[in-house]
Amino acid sequence: MKILVTGFDPFGGEKVNPAWEAVSRLPEQLGEHQLIRMMVPTSFERAPQMILEKAALCRPDYVISIGQAAGRTAITPERIAINMMSASIADNDGDMPQEQKIESDGPDGYFSLLPVLKMVHAIEAAGLPGKIS
Repeated sequence: MKILVTGFDPFGGEKVNPAWEAVSRLPEQLGEHQLIRMMVPTSFERAPQMILEKAALCRPDYVISIGQAAGRTAITPERIAINMMSASIADNDGDMPQEQKIESDGPDGYFSLLPVLKMVHAIEAAGLPGKIS
């Protein structure tokens, strides 16, 4: 199985982004699974297109995007992706969308196809705090 794992570049004046730091440390192979790592820009406009282009090239079975959520005290896999952009700070292009639908004709949310509860249990079994987002 091929899994494309993305992490964002630094933003908000920071020198590093913990999301990319974590992704960059992943092995290229995890058991029988090939991991394809990709740094994406912290850009509401550019990041989605770059991920779609990479996915078209490498044809992964899954795409997992890792992000930083300041102030959270646990690793929080998303159960539902909300079809909405609403930023608290500007991205690296200076954009700060508020209450904008990502896919104008899409549903309000998309359920993850990943085993989110099993992921949280694995995070906790590794001695880290985990919760479903």
